[in-house]
Amino acid sequence: MTAQELLDGIRAGREQLESIWAGLDEAQMARRPGPQSDWSVKDLIAHLTYWEQFTVDAVESSLSDGEPVPDPDTDAVNEQVLEANRNRSLSDIRVDFERSRREFEALVAKLSDEELNAMPRFKWEYEETLGELLASESYRHYAEHMSDLRAYVQQF
Repeated sequence: MTAQELLDGIRAGREQLESIWAGLDEAQMARRPGPQSDWSVKDLIAHLTYWEQFTVDAVESSLSDGEPVPDPDTDAVNEQVLEANRNRSLSDIRVDFERSRREFEALVAKLSDEELNAMPRFKWEYEETLGELLASESYRHYAEHMSDLRAYVQQF
């Protein structure tokens, strides 16, 4: 995987994801149940943002000090993210989502193709190259949620 391939995947995935919710108004974005029984579209955006930022921070940390980053308890973190963002405005969550994209892309842009195709300096529950990990926490993660999101949007 090259940095350009990864960046292209991130950009295409974001564009596709955002195009799905593009026609929703603020109330539809915040409505529960939404794409999932306990998540609104707003919650989904906060969820995606959290995992992108967690990944950026973990990779940056491992590159700077070489310390391993523990594999998080995904279900517990997802619940914490939901609660932490429940009362935040859609506008603030979207600002964070855009900031996260810029930071994620900046991280990818500074990594060499050699680094992307090497094993990360930390171990999570699966064995994959750094590039595969970054793809999993960006455009592949978006893809995991797209069918539920499409089904929700089709109601309107």
